[in-house]
Amino acid sequence: MRCALLFTGAALLALGANARAQSIPYSDGFESPAPPGTYQPWPGAGQSTLALEANHPHSGAQSARAFATNPGGWSDTYTMTSGTAGITGALKSDVWVWDDNSQTQGGSTPISAMLAFAGANGTTTPGFGTDYAELGLIPGNTAPNGNSNWVIRVRSYDVANGTTWFDTGVARTKGFIHLAITADANPSDGGDGLYHFFINGNDVTPSVPGGLARNSTVGLEWDRIGSNSSSVQDFWYDDFNVQPVPEPATLGLATLGIVGLLGRRRKR
Repeated sequence: MRCALLFTGAALLALGANARAQSIPYSDGFESPAPPGTYQPWPGAGQSTLALEANHPHSGAQSARAFATNPGGWSDTYTMTSGTAGITGALKSDVWVWDDNSQTQGGSTPISAMLAFAGANGTTTPGFGTDYAELGLIPGNTAPNGNSNWVIRVRSYDVANGTTWFDTGVARTKGFIHLAITADANPSDGGDGLYHFFINGNDVTPSVPGGLARNSTVGLEWDRIGSNSSSVQDFWYDDFNVQPVPEPATLGLATLGIVGLLGRRRKR
């Protein structure tokens, strides 16, 4: 019984230690000012972090507002890890976004809103130079219905095929929309190494040969809401989360240990 307890405890502690080392899980309902240094705006001229206010909260009394601005942009970029190698294990991030849908995407009326992962690049400054996965409303995209629908973009596919935007088929509507991205662990860590995208709980990942892969040579280091692009419309974000997804093999070991322990206790 003691061995079973030690085995189970070690497996569960390993999960907890892994999460703490990665500075996640992290959640923000934007009910009070974030701790200093929690967020940084995306690099570039005219960039600002989101502003807390009482309009359009998904829960509680406040949300985070990305103001309309042209040029410039409003974003909150959360640093998930201080390690320059980033996180190679599985990650999931999600956020609720309020869209007034008061402006139409167009050349003279850019509309920007986004949830995005960004890869480690050996610096403390986030960027899309090594890896990215975007789910959002992006000016200048080339998706078939990208002016009215939410779109997807992933670096690995861009590198292999030229810049490509995928239409999710989900149209903009006034009100809240729930965005989520799961980055499965790299194959070396037991995952499929692919990005998976969800809107309002529905899988909107495009079906392409080989899937939309992570860059297997780097880990993910940043998680961003908002956009560094110009936007003629405000957006509000709330209930932002990022968390590690325990590997199936690790969970299996922990579960086996618990089941074995319970079985022994029943026999006794």
